[in-house]
Amino acid sequence: MSEISEKTKSLKMLIQIGMLASVYAAITWAVAPISYAVIQFRVSEALKGMATKRKWFAYAFAVGNFISNLFSPFGFLEYTWMPLWNFIGAMGAYYLSQKIHPLIGSAFFAASITFAVSFMLSFVLGIPFLWILPFIAIPEFI
Repeated sequence: MSEISEKTKSLKMLIQIGMLASVYAAITWAVAPISYAVIQFRVSEALKGMATKRKWFAYAFAVGNFISNLFSPFGFLEYTWMPLWNFIGAMGAYYLSQKIHPLIGSAFFAASITFAVSFMLSFVLGIPFLWILPFIAIPEFI
């Protein structure tokens, strides 16, 4: 009996990961012009508060970010660097929300993504990191 319930639990987690990743990617694509600009606003980032509730949502945000970035003009770093930072940010958000408070976890996620996007754009475009940072931070923390 416990083997069946364990398989059911694993299947439920896998379905939730797939659904959240798909919704993240779909929302990002739906507002694509503003999702991929230097000064960007990803409406799908509003979903990231969910990372404070379940640890396995870190996989959903990494996969969803990877899928949504397939259409990004910024190339290889969007397929590697950003999914990695989405996983790190989501795991940190989960653990900080469990140990301290969900708002602290959400703030960590926003700050880690702000850093990662700013660093990537600075590297790819040759724009100073500190110039990009506030333009990424404002929409990320909204």
